[in-house]
Amino acid sequence: MYGDGLIGILRDLHDQVDQAVADAYGWPADLSDEEILFRLVALNKERAEEEARGHIRWLRPEYQNPTGARATKGETADLDLGVVAKVEKALWPKALPDHLF
Repeated sequence: MYGDGLIGILRDLHDQVDQAVADAYGWPADLSDEEILFRLVALNKERAEEEARGHIRWLRPEYQNPTGARATKGETADLDLGVVAKVEKALWPKALPDHLF
């Protein structure tokens, strides 16, 4: 049964992904879930503070920010989101047969 579902292979792949993620963050691979959560929350707070100061860490700067522009404080609050359509929700039919159509 263990071999039928290739559980060992799946477990090995999960372990490889866990190791790669730990390496990417520069963390030890044997952290508890609680420690990982604390570190991610601290990292999120650090990144939010950087962004508030205008420092954005682009993953793909050539695509996300090709001009190399820097944000200034408060600039992101005034983004133009374009036209926003207001959609009215249809009322749910009271009769059971009407639920099917």
